[in-house]
Amino acid sequence: MATQKKPQSKRQNRANSKEAYRLWFEFLKRAIANPNVKVNLSLYKAWGDVSNYRFDKWWSEIGSNVIDLDTLSNVSFAIDGTIEDGSYLVRIPKTLTSTEAANQLRKLLLDNNHKQLVPQSKLRVRQGAEIRPPIYRAYLHTYDRQMELIAKSEGKRVTAKEILIAVRKFYIARSIRYKNNLWKVDNLPSNLHTAMNLDNLEDVDVLASAQATATISRYIKEANNIIESVAKGKFPN
Repeated sequence: MATQKKPQSKRQNRANSKEAYRLWFEFLKRAIANPNVKVNLSLYKAWGDVSNYRFDKWWSEIGSNVIDLDTLSNVSFAIDGTIEDGSYLVRIPKTLTSTEAANQLRKLLLDNNHKQLVPQSKLRVRQGAEIRPPIYRAYLHTYDRQMELIAKSEGKRVTAKEILIAVRKFYIARSIRYKNNLWKVDNLPSNLHTAMNLDNLEDVDVLASAQATATISRYIKEANNIIESVAKGKFPN
């Protein structure tokens, strides 16, 4: 099994974290790939064509330029553009001292005076949301395994038991593949361990594994709810 990842920092769990936008990006890609989901792509104009990017490259080339993770702690323009000729509306956090606010305001004006700005994304992770990356990644992995099974099913119904087996195999295979990495991968969620036969992952007792299969169904439901939300420009659901 995978070794435990280092504890997530509070910063990673916050709405204004890079990891939160990584998860939003990944759910958006699933929404675009799903023919049953109508994505309002006009909302994501500033994000570019995410389908043709992996997150790290997208963040480097596009995301970091249109998403300001420090909006809540830095002086910033409250709206795009001017209120009237010669004036700007600015937002100054009350947590700053007068000196800090003045210095940041001066820098903001110098950096933006008479320059063409990169169009900013108006989309923000819902403030106050605590994003638990391992759980959201579990939703993604479960959804992906379901999609893989459906693609091979030739129209037959894919069961929670089949998805459970596929998810267990995925986590275990990945933990073995990356066992020597400095940063360890996520563990198989504890709720999916119930009645697991490590010697034969195909051997699943339906009754003994009822909790695990119920968890799989819940993960699929959560993933679909999030996909529906990101299609409308909201994350999380």
